[in-house]
Amino acid sequence: MNVAKLNRRLIIESLTTAADGAGGLTGTWATLATVWASINPVNPQRLFEIGKEFQGIAYQIVMHFNDASGITDINNFRIKHGTRYLKIHKFWNTEDDKLYTKILAIDG
Repeated sequence: MNVAKLNRRLIIESLTTAADGAGGLTGTWATLATVWASINPVNPQRLFEIGKEFQGIAYQIVMHFNDASGITDINNFRIKHGTRYLKIHKFWNTEDDKLYTKILAIDG
């Protein structure tokens, strides 16, 4: 991967929960990191071929491995891109000596 392609600023947010005083929990999103990444839409045909169907637009995001190291549970993290929030569905490290992390995220 060419580092120059990491040309978008994205914000990784984490969900923190706390007791709401009525026996339930309330969630708050906080910035975990602001990172440089590449973000590209995924062809819906490609998702169909690998057996995935989603409502919304799917994106492949690539960022430095160290920038993504705080993501531990996809249910408690999301990515903010401009005014949109992307739900993380999968993340994995590339075969390039773990220099980069790829993320499949959905807008919607």
